[in-house]
Amino acid sequence: MILDARDATVHYPGMPAPAVAGVDLTLGPGELVAVVGPNGCGKTSLVRGLLGLVPLRAGQVTLDGRAIGTWRREEVARLVALVPQREETPFSWRVEEMVRFGRYARLGPLSPMTAGDRAAVDRALARSDVTALRRRAVETLSGGEWQRVRIARALAQEPELLVLDEPTSSLDLGHEMELFELVAALVRDGLSALVVTHDLNLAARYSGRMLVIDGGRVAAAGTPEAVMQPELLSRVFRWPVGVVSLEGAPHVVPEGRETGPRHYS
Repeated sequence: MILDARDATVHYPGMPAPAVAGVDLTLGPGELVAVVGPNGCGKTSLVRGLLGLVPLRAGQVTLDGRAIGTWRREEVARLVALVPQREETPFSWRVEEMVRFGRYARLGPLSPMTAGDRAAVDRALARSDVTALRRRAVETLSGGEWQRVRIARALAQEPELLVLDEPTSSLDLGHEMELFELVAALVRDGLSALVVTHDLNLAARYSGRMLVIDGGRVAAAGTPEAVMQPELLSRVFRWPVGVVSLEGAPHVVPEGRETGPRHYS
């Protein structure tokens, strides 16, 4: 098991209630698990707690069988690559330079790049389909291109687990699909992935398991078919929904409050 969380609880100082409380989550090799829930429900706080970026108030998290608190940050970076929700780029880096930063997890900031490091960067560029962009300045990229470059940088770390926090935020439909197709292909190649997303339908289409968070607690966990239930989702997202089957995966259809519930086949 790469990641195993039991009763994970994150409580920020000065806050009246925990941001995350009593969460259990497991992730094995070659799995894609999606964490979904409404805005402000604690999804990002959960990721920070799982990776040791904030201390746990209660519970425990083990990474590769070892308690997260015993890992040094550079050790975690060799096993886990995080693509955060937000990121600023104050300098005009080229794509290739940005992806090279992923090698610091293996090298350290002052070590010179070796032939093996350059080969790892080339592989990451190719796997993310951004080799043709390697000379481009990052500020000239579209939203979808920039997300693929960020994934390439994560892959340059040569991790076993890829964690993405809201990777499709602000992307259009085509770029959303491209990104999830890329992550799914990486998982088929043996990488494990934990994806935090607000898009229920993409989560259901591509993940093997889903975790629904509401108010910092687990509202449901299991396969997409088990989790994507109209009553549950309507309660969690505070809006009436229906669920249909689309290409073999459950698909959420929002209802209109004025028109009332519909019936789907």
